[in-house]
Amino acid sequence: MIAKKEWKTWQSFKNVEELDKHVKFFLDQHKGEISEGNYKVLQFIQRHSLVVPGVSFAKVATISEGAGVSRRTVIRSVNRYEDMGLLEKIETKKPNGKRGVNLLVIQPQSFSLPEDDTPSDTPPDTASKCGDARQDSAGKGNSAPEAYKKQKRILSCKKDVEEPTSGHFDVSYLSSNIPSSFATAAAPFLPLAEIEQGWNKVLQVYGRMSTLEQPIEAYITLLVPVWKQVIYAFKMGRVRSSLLGYFHGALEETFSRQLRREAHGSSDLLFYDWLEEEEEEICV
Repeated sequence: MIAKKEWKTWQSFKNVEELDKHVKFFLDQHKGEISEGNYKVLQFIQRHSLVVPGVSFAKVATISEGAGVSRRTVIRSVNRYEDMGLLEKIETKKPNGKRGVNLLVIQPQSFSLPEDDTPSDTPPDTASKCGDARQDSAGKGNSAPEAYKKQKRILSCKKDVEEPTSGHFDVSYLSSNIPSSFATAAAPFLPLAEIEQGWNKVLQVYGRMSTLEQPIEAYITLLVPVWKQVIYAFKMGRVRSSLLGYFHGALEETFSRQLRREAHGSSDLLFYDWLEEEEEEICV
């Protein structure tokens, strides 16, 4: 067993409150990317990182049993959190030289940019304009409080800074649970949030078709063409309801037809041309 004094050399947070704050921030930043199994593993590790804030010495078997997931899920989750920068795995040795238990150290997350007015990667012309704005303000003898001055500097430079938009993100930012063919089909036309909502619709309708013979992955080649047809109809203005409402109706019909086909002894996928049907408003 490792002495508590040695754990403290790896302490990553001042207190439990700071630990909780950083974990919550991480989860907020990665909504939709963390599976239920991943989340249970993180919860268990966090609960066992309180004696020395941020440091857990729980073994894989202990986490598996306590979180109610398989050993494989624990290992995968820890590796994934390492890749995402949330965990660091520290190997330890016993006094006799044999390998000891791995410490799992939760890493602090970056909440914001440094407080420097001009980030280091700001283009020179932007920095210059901001500097001019500050000089002009000083020349006028402005006696406003520092907070107000800082706000003015930010406003004067705002037009020179490109605001982040969803266009900067591609489908690789979506959860790995969403099939790439499904995401890629919609990427040129829809924001990531709507692609994710579309996949949630698939899972919702599939979940109600409890007698379907195959897992959801087996129906991807059937669903992607329907998804494309729905997006096309929506973009062409042929849909009088919402995109997701229309897609919901298409899924209901597609899965129902496939279900009837399987009930008659055929496991082949039945490709259904949704656009050839008479248009009607479909509501959820």
